[in-house]
Amino acid sequence: VKKLVVVVLVLLVTVCIASGEGDYALRKLALAPPDASKAILRVENAYIAVQCDDEDGQFNIGTRDNITLLYAFPSNPWSSRITVNIDGNFYTNDSAITGPGVGLLPVSDSFEIIPISGDTSAIVGGWSISGVDITQTLMPIYLIYPEDTTGTILIHYTMTNRDTECHDVGLMLEMDTMIRGNDAAPLATAFGYSDTERDFFAPDSIPDFWLAYETGPWDPMDAQVVAMGILRGFDAVAPDRFAVGAWSSFYRADWSYDVSGGTYGDSAVLYWWNPISLCSGDSRTVATYYGLGHPMGVPGLNVALPPQLNVHHCTYDPNPFQVVALATNTGITTIR
Repeated sequence: VKKLVVVVLVLLVTVCIASGEGDYALRKLALAPPDASKAILRVENAYIAVQCDDEDGQFNIGTRDNITLLYAFPSNPWSSRITVNIDGNFYTNDSAITGPGVGLLPVSDSFEIIPISGDTSAIVGGWSISGVDITQTLMPIYLIYPEDTTGTILIHYTMTNRDTECHDVGLMLEMDTMIRGNDAAPLATAFGYSDTERDFFAPDSIPDFWLAYETGPWDPMDAQVVAMGILRGFDAVAPDRFAVGAWSSFYRADWSYDVSGGTYGDSAVLYWWNPISLCSGDSRTVATYYGLGHPMGVPGLNVALPPQLNVHHCTYDPNPFQVVALATNTGITTIR
């Protein structure tokens, strides 16, 4: 009888956990705005694709064959967004989170697909508020490794002061990570894997890149999809602050958000490029990349290198460089 009770309790707990995860997914899905009349723009190369809502500029990212890298690609984008800080006033392109203290960014330049060269096109458009123009460019890029090629998306913003007065202008970017069907994708940086909310600050602790795993850094890399965000290198402009944590908190986070230090399930990232003064006619550019990663390793040891790493005359370039090396004890004894 005791054994039967234990089995029943275990089954009930398992069912409750599964039900809880399913309920959360349904509640989140219910937050999505109606999309019957939306026009969704899409550009891609041989590896990576990005979609953009032409009404507000919100986007999500996945592979060319529709594997999800940002929620809930290839469905319509809505859960990732930007917030622009102009003189301490805040404006977002997500109408669902506007309210006291946060205004809506009005689209001033329609989002459209611009051919670049070969199989490369970009989605370009923007907003204008308080005399400041903000232009967003989303463009697929090839990442060429010595032994392989993969793809990423350049996420690029130009802010230009069209006013006659100077303004302090900054930008915050929130991206809702989801790898294949896992909306609780584990996140890691060059400082290691973390299952808790954590932030990093310039100039000393901003990592060169970060990783989002389909299952986790403890599983073989060839058995899962891994995404990579690039914070430094190429045309990326390193943010002043970067955070990993819970989408449920980050989605409505304001500029002064303090990380909780608690564990996250549904994962997301936040970037802050702090305000700088732009006088009449001045511009600033911020940019980052997000797309497919290229981790390597053997069972129990996973390694990720920056994509721009090369060897010239027997010397690494750049040097020094950051590496994510995550070791997992696959045995039954403690390793010290």
